[in-house]
Amino acid sequence: MNANYKFAVVGAVGFLAAVGNAEAAGELRGNMDVLLDIGTGCAVNVDTSGGENQWGTVDFGSQASLSNIIDAESSGTTSANQLEMTCNTGLPYAIGIDLGQNQSGANTRRMSGVVSGEFVAYELYQDAAHTQVWGQIGTAGELQSTGTGAAQEYVVHGRIPSGQTTPSAGSYKDTVRVTVRW
Repeated sequence: MNANYKFAVVGAVGFLAAVGNAEAAGELRGNMDVLLDIGTGCAVNVDTSGGENQWGTVDFGSQASLSNIIDAESSGTTSANQLEMTCNTGLPYAIGIDLGQNQSGANTRRMSGVVSGEFVAYELYQDAAHTQVWGQIGTAGELQSTGTGAAQEYVVHGRIPSGQTTPSAGSYKDTVRVTVRW
C-alpha cells in the first residue's frame, strides 16, 4: 500500500509538472456605479472668447435722422437673434438689463457719440410691441420665467424714439450689462 501511495503521489506531481501553468477559463462579474449630479442653475449660450460673456448686439443700423421711430432686435452671438438659456426644470429665474454706461436720470438709456456731450436716447423692451421695458434685476422690469430643462430663447427689442434732435454724424454706442439670477 505504501508503494501504491508513492506511485500516486509521484504520478500526480509528474502530471502537474507536465501541465505547467495551465489555467481554467473563468468569468468574474461585479457592479459599477455610473453617477451624475445635476446642480441647480442655468447655462447661457453666449460667446466668451473675449474673457467676458458677450450676449449679442442691438444694432440700429445707419440712419440720416432721428425724426422717426427706429426699431431693432438683438442679434445673438450663437443663435439667430436670441439670448438662449437652459435652466433646470421648475427653477425660477430672472433676466435683467441695466441702464448702460451713459444713463441719464433714473430711467433713460443713451448711446454716446464721437462728439463729447452728444447722445441718442433709446430703450430696450421684452416684447415686440414695445410695451414692456426691460429693467434691472430686482425691479418690476426684470423678465421672470421658469426653467423647462430645454433651451429658452429671448429677443431684446430696441427702440429709438422719434422727436430727438439729430446729433453730429458718427458712431454712437452704449454697453448694457445683462444679469441672470436664479
